[in-house]
Amino acid sequence: MTTTPTSLADVLRQATDTKGRIKDLSIRAAGCVAHVEGTVPDFDFDEVNAERKAEIERLVYLNTVLARTNAVTMLEWKGQKIFVAEVIRRKAEISGEIKFLGDLTLQNGP
Repeated sequence: MTTTPTSLADVLRQATDTKGRIKDLSIRAAGCVAHVEGTVPDFDFDEVNAERKAEIERLVYLNTVLARTNAVTMLEWKGQKIFVAEVIRRKAEISGEIKFLGDLTLQNGP
């Protein structure tokens, strides 16, 4: 059962739970179409797929709540106010820069 999130912690927890359900339902749906001729699959593909699609819609909703909250929530860093959304993007860029530097090949000699 899903509930309306009351805090960002709820949003993050529900998003994680929803991702797990989507993964499980995807595996179950795949099993509905791969079976031995003459046998009946354990689950009805249409029902499982409809449930999977509903969970995907739930995840879109939760991610949207999170993105909207991050877009308007500010924190103070080094005496400046900065949006959480900007912090997230800066972290991603720093991670990319670290990967770039780590992937450089060092050469000996001239």
